[in-house]
Amino acid sequence: MTKTILFLPSNGNHVKIFHPIIDAIKKNYDFLFLTQGTYKDEGAENELNRLKIPYKTVDAYPKLDPNMIFEQENIGLLIVGNDFDILPQWFINIAKKKRIPSILIQDGLLLDVIPLNNDVFHQIQFLKTIKSKKLSKLSLKLKLSKQIRKISYGQAGCTQIHVWSDSDKKYLIKKKIPENSIYVIGNVKSFNPKTISHQTQNENSFILYASTDLIQTKILEKKRVIKTVDEICKTITLIPKMKLMIKPHPIEKKQFYDDFEKNYTPVVKVTYEDVSTLISKSIFLITNLSAVTFEALFQKKQVIIYLPELEKIVKCDSFPFDLIKQGIILYAKTPKELLEKIQLLRDNSFNFTSSQIDVINNYLGQMDNPVSKITQSINEIMMLKDTRQQREGADL
Repeated sequence: MTKTILFLPSNGNHVKIFHPIIDAIKKNYDFLFLTQGTYKDEGAENELNRLKIPYKTVDAYPKLDPNMIFEQENIGLLIVGNDFDILPQWFINIAKKKRIPSILIQDGLLLDVIPLNNDVFHQIQFLKTIKSKKLSKLSLKLKLSKQIRKISYGQAGCTQIHVWSDSDKKYLIKKKIPENSIYVIGNVKSFNPKTISHQTQNENSFILYASTDLIQTKILEKKRVIKTVDEICKTITLIPKMKLMIKPHPIEKKQFYDDFEKNYTPVVKVTYEDVSTLISKSIFLITNLSAVTFEALFQKKQVIIYLPELEKIVKCDSFPFDLIKQGIILYAKTPKELLEKIQLLRDNSFNFTSSQIDVINNYLGQMDNPVSKITQSINEIMMLKDTRQQREGADL
């Protein structure tokens, strides 16, 4: 009986990454998308519905038990977008015990951040504000039973880890991850500056603010994040005929931005439209420390990083400082600098140079046909598994 490939996305971005892989393998393999349902909602189901990809949720089963799901769905391969998250790590660990191979596909930036909001008090407050109590309870249960543990990206022990570039491979090797499990395949998304043009400014033009969640990740305390967002909104109001669209991160509380929209109407508006679509419509992007930066670079859009304490959070020789030094993205750490950078981009036409495009492509692991490389790995794994099962059947 043909084995099924299980895709376990943690968010909508993972669905976007997996989508072209599905198109490449669906003629040869059965596949199942499994979402985290009521345990965690970060846009996976919305994206699956948008792409009209069938899926199940973990709530569809009488009991959340990876062993039972693997058996019931006849799973032969597990594919995830991160491995440190609670459910993916649990499924990976059970898969290893059942000798089911797994593939981790890089979903974003690999970098180390230094939380500035990580004392005992704030850790307790963080646990109290986890959006899903079900996930919090499950996490505690799995940690106590030693079925999951605190790890960083790549440390769950997947059979293969597919990364964008050689620099990402070096990053994982420094984390003591076996080199023979790391495959440099490039980025499933592509950067093609010839196919996407700048948004021409008109009465509907807007600047997009899209961030990563700095509160639940314990990087900054809430009042500092509020101050930063307020500075961005206030700065935009100083520019005639300019509007700001705020796209919340999927794990941010929806009401977090309500006061900004209320206080700065009609200049500021909160939207939940697809971020790729928003970037394509925007003049440029303002963000803090988010991989949405590369969504913008994919679309040949300029980016301003606005995070006043950035130097304390990341090392000066890593993202985004390396791209700032090369003029690929701009950095502002005060409202005055932010206003200057916005006016600079508003009043001037910018295009990436060929050397900057090369840097972007190298940084993102731009390689020929990464989907084909992933498909080849899937084929090899599935054929090897079939051969092993046939051999075991013959031995019986």
